[in-house]
Amino acid sequence: IKLNAQIPSSIDSVTYVNNPRAAAQNWAESEGYEDTHKFLTGLGLNHKFNDHSAIDASIFYTSRNSYEWRPFNILEDKNNAVGSRIKYNYVNNWNKYLFDLMIGGEYYIDFYDWQTYENDNKEQGGMISDNKEQRQNINLFFKADLTFSFKTFLTFGLNLNHTYYDYQSLFALDGSDN
Repeated sequence: IKLNAQIPSSIDSVTYVNNPRAAAQNWAESEGYEDTHKFLTGLGLNHKFNDHSAIDASIFYTSRNSYEWRPFNILEDKNNAVGSRIKYNYVNNWNKYLFDLMIGGEYYIDFYDWQTYENDNKEQGGMISDNKEQRQNINLFFKADLTFSFKTFLTFGLNLNHTYYDYQSLFALDGSDN
C-alpha cells in the first residue's frame, strides 16, 4: 500500500469537518506531506478436532516506511513487526449446563527505527536524532463460562501480559556514531 497524505496535522476535528484545508501557518507551509509505504501479510489456520473443540492460529508480518515533512523537522521512520496468536476453544453440555472454555496466547515483536532531520525549506538538512526501538508483547489468556440457565451464568477469566521495551539513541552530539 502506498499512501501520500496531504492532511495538516495541526487542525482540530471541527475545523477538519468544516474546512479541512485550514491549518496553523507553520503546518500549512509544510503542506502536510507524508509518503508512506505499508505491507501486511498473514496466514491463518482453523481446525475443528470434533464437535466440542477447535483451534485457531495465525501469524502475520507488517512493514511500514514513512517520510514526513513537519514544520519543526523531517521524520523518516521504518517499522517491521511479526506476531502470532493461538486460541483453543472447548464447548460441551453437561446435564443442563453449558461449559465454554477458551485458552490462548499472543506474541508480538516490533522493530522501529526513526530519524529526524532539520527541515531546511522542505529539503532534508542535518540529522537531529537517530533512534532504534524494539518492543515485545506476550499475552496469555484464559476464560471459562458456565451457563446454569437462560438468565444465570458464571464467568471467570485471567490475562497475563509481559511487555518489553528497549530504546537506543544512536546519535552522538559531537557528530560521531555511538
